[in-house]
Amino acid sequence: MTIVRLLGLWAFLSASLSHAEIFQLQTVERVESASKFEEETSAQLVEKEKVKRFVIDFLKANRDAQYRMTSEKYKKAHQSSESLKAAFNKESYGRLDFQKIELYEKKTPKHATVKANLEWFAEGYEGVQTFYFMLIKEQDRWLLDWMVY
Repeated sequence: MTIVRLLGLWAFLSASLSHAEIFQLQTVERVESASKFEEETSAQLVEKEKVKRFVIDFLKANRDAQYRMTSEKYKKAHQSSESLKAAFNKESYGRLDFQKIELYEKKTPKHATVKANLEWFAEGYEGVQTFYFMLIKEQDRWLLDWMVY
């Protein structure tokens, strides 16, 4: 009886082992290069702080004031401040965390992109929303040119 069981076990194992899939792993040649570290000038640091200040002021403003802080391009695409309600539709907002600020045209910064996380609270729920603010400098002041959320 035990011999029959052993033969059955052997037949089961040999059948399951004979159908095993075999994968050949190949090495991947990848070279990680160090990112370039660029030292920023004092003028660039001042502009980045102005960009941060603009985003903070923009978020604190009411809808009409926010609409006045947008560029001509944004105003052509969106005829009223109602377009901003879709982006800022939570009851209240908490902490603002700046992730990345990039300035373009290094001699005279005319464009900036800001990636920021904004905590929100609504009816017992809470979460974090990532915003991308694309800013343009018109008449020596920063304005919202476009926004992705």
